[in-house]
Amino acid sequence: MVVRGIVSEALANAAKHAAANHITVYAGPDLADKRLMVSVRDDGVGFDVDQVAADRGLARSIHGRAREAGIRVEVHSEPGRGTEVCFWP
Repeated sequence: MVVRGIVSEALANAAKHAAANHITVYAGPDLADKRLMVSVRDDGVGFDVDQVAADRGLARSIHGRAREAGIRVEVHSEPGRGTEVCFWP
C-alpha cells in the first residue's frame, strides 16, 4: 500500500509540476545491492532539491510516507534535467 502511494504521488507530482514529455516507472533489482528498487523518472523541468525538500507537500507526500514505513527514499533533480524518485521497499 505504501509503495503504491509513493508511486502515485511521484506520478502526480510529475504530471502537475514537471511539464514532462515522458515518465518512466521501474521496479526491479538494484544492480548495486540486488534489493528491489522502485524508480519514477521524468524528463521535465526539474527543480532544486535542497530548496523544495523543505516544502510541506514533498516532505509530507513522499518523504513522510516512506519514513513512516521505514523505506529509504531519494529524490534526484536539477533545474532543466528532470526528476527521479527512487526508493527501496
